[in-house]
Amino acid sequence: MDVPGTNSVNGAVFNVLNSIIGSGIIGLPYALSNAGMVTGLAMLVVVGLVSQFAIYTLVLTGKRVSAMHYSEVAHITLGTLGYQALSASIIVSLVGVVTTYLVILGDISSSLRQTYLPAQEWLTRTVSIAIVAYAFVLPLLFFRHSGPMAKYSVVSVAALPIILLIIAIRAPVYASVTTATDYPVVLGPHVFRALGVLCFSYCSAHAAFQNFLGLRERTMKNWKRATTIATWIAIALCCAFAAIGLASFGSGVQANIFLNFPTTDAYVNIARVLFCLTLVLTFPLSFYPIRDTFTHLLHIHSQQRMVSGRVLESLLTE
Repeated sequence: MDVPGTNSVNGAVFNVLNSIIGSGIIGLPYALSNAGMVTGLAMLVVVGLVSQFAIYTLVLTGKRVSAMHYSEVAHITLGTLGYQALSASIIVSLVGVVTTYLVILGDISSSLRQTYLPAQEWLTRTVSIAIVAYAFVLPLLFFRHSGPMAKYSVVSVAALPIILLIIAIRAPVYASVTTATDYPVVLGPHVFRALGVLCFSYCSAHAAFQNFLGLRERTMKNWKRATTIATWIAIALCCAFAAIGLASFGSGVQANIFLNFPTTDAYVNIARVLFCLTLVLTFPLSFYPIRDTFTHLLHIHSQQRMVSGRVLESLLTE
């Protein structure tokens, strides 16, 4: 089971919540414009509850077959072909996720640079991504499990209500002059298109075992409590974010809601910076499953992992 975890249930709640809420949240208002306000919010609740059941059942299955890795569970239950298919799926999908995080970080940092540092032409989008990746993301990638990430997840989650509040206050300023405010109230024209975005916003099964292993007391009772609390908080945040965005911009809402605001609005730029912080602190929870899947495929035992990871973990947790 690897090294003992360090998290209480509350710490696990923040890690699970941080795993759930990633870059997908900025596309939720657009998803509701396709599904309709009522239908979209109902789908957000249903998909959230299904996701909670899935990550709880996944760990329960792992406990019953004595496997604490997603790929190991697939190997035991689906055979070699299922194991290989799942491993490939985890690697491809999560590489896409972390790449998306870097792209969004690059886009936001570039827009902020053009607004506040127009003379610094050397600070290109590529350079901005490299600085953020090496200075802020890389040091967080050496923990052996997600337990030490709990305190960072608290910061990440705490930033979300502030982002939501800023958008709720500033959106009416621009909604009336830049976009139409009509939108489908009950049923939208593209429900299934919206379903894909909503499902992506709750995608967290890849981090289930990492978050479970981070628990100090690894019991199913604690895991159920952590996932239930985290899921309902995520549902509340996602519904609020989606509803406020759609009500403000209507059919004119962009797939990235920040594109509905000018880059010169100082308050919205604070929200952009906070969202970048959230992505930086969420990045490791999508990276760890990639690392663990590769080590499992290459048959690298946990005790053989690089010593540098232990050193950095001890430094960052002091």
